[in-house]
Amino acid sequence: MLDKQDQMIHKMDHMETSITGEIKDLRTDLRSYLDRKFSVIEQDIQQIKIKIGLM
Repeated sequence: MLDKQDQMIHKMDHMETSITGEIKDLRTDLRSYLDRKFSVIEQDIQQIKIKIGLM
């Protein structure tokens, strides 16, 4: 009986590690995506400011 509990705890620990890794990967992907989008937005704003004479 204790063997089964130990196996279940080991499986749960492995699942937790796997889920944590997936979340970190998703955050990394999202961060790089947002960095690219913000860069484009900043460039657009700079071009708008140039056209209206603020720069």
